[in-house]
Amino acid sequence: MFFDRQGDRILGVIRPIENSPACSEAACHVHPASQRVLGVVDANLSLTTVDAQVARQQGTLIWFLCGAIVIGSLTSVAFIWLAVHRPLLEEPPSAHTGGLLTMATLHATVEAALRVAFSGRLPSQNPAASNGGVHYHLPSHNTVFR
Repeated sequence: MFFDRQGDRILGVIRPIENSPACSEAACHVHPASQRVLGVVDANLSLTTVDAQVARQQGTLIWFLCGAIVIGSLTSVAFIWLAVHRPLLEEPPSAHTGGLLTMATLHATVEAALRVAFSGRLPSQNPAASNGGVHYHLPSHNTVFR
């Protein structure tokens, strides 16, 4: 592969034309049977259209990846909104906290999420967690968020 004067890529291909019995024995050819190679085909193929196709496909791939990132991000936000934020908002505020979110509410939500994630068992009850796994320490129930 090389570049022409305009800077376009060119693929050079050289292919020998070998002598065969059908060629050397035919009446229309004058080559003797002892001559192994009759000639070569030397072709220079422009890669301009291939380079243009690759550039278009790269542009398409970039747009696809950007779209996938946006859709994945929106899906994550929607999941967090539906699974965490909305249940916290729907929790009736406790009368003794003056309507503020308490740590007990947050603790119950996190505990429910952990039970789902660990198939109904808290991480400390999970056998894998007792063998050097991650342990979760939640603050006390009487902490108040403002």
